[in-house]
Amino acid sequence: MGERGYTYDGSVYTVTHVVTAEGNVLSAETTITKDGEPADAVVFENVYRKDVPGLAVDKTTTSAPADGKAYLAGETIAYKIVVTNTGNIDLANVAVVDPLTGDAWTVAELATGASQEFTTSHVVSEAEAKAGTVVNTVTADAENPVDPSSPLHDDDAVEDPTQVKSTPPVPPIVPHTSDIKLPFMLFAGAGAVVLVIGIVMKMMKRK
Repeated sequence: MGERGYTYDGSVYTVTHVVTAEGNVLSAETTITKDGEPADAVVFENVYRKDVPGLAVDKTTTSAPADGKAYLAGETIAYKIVVTNTGNIDLANVAVVDPLTGDAWTVAELATGASQEFTTSHVVSEAEAKAGTVVNTVTADAENPVDPSSPLHDDDAVEDPTQVKSTPPVPPIVPHTSDIKLPFMLFAGAGAVVLVIGIVMKMMKRK
């Protein structure tokens, strides 16, 4: 004989299953009572539920670089983090960690289907600007209420472009026409003086 009780729609149903054997013949009889009184057959829906815990974390960048293309050293990148209970059982002590920004949060209770949002930011360093990108990974961990030996874990990463501030090129120095003309004129004038002195000296020697 087997007997099992169910609570459904505010009432307690008891199902009794009796198997008897007479010689080579087996017979089975099932009776159902509702709150201790005989009841007709009932179709139970959602009587059994398998607990399946689930955890997800999502990270997005909510800012934009000043030039709309890539972040320079000293600029701030803003982030939004959302952790969600994706299972059908409540979670406790959900730990969310952002190693790059150094932030960490703990959600004491996260109900089924519920989410918790966080915001954080990071200032781009010179090294990150030279690297050409900043990768930021967030992690979420929680106790597994069904199997404590197998903790829940999820992570998500975002990648933002960076750049080094460019230095405008120095235009070449092109001498002005007047800068060339003046030395030439001085040189020509000096040559004429030397020529005149030479002629005068020859004339004096002839005398």
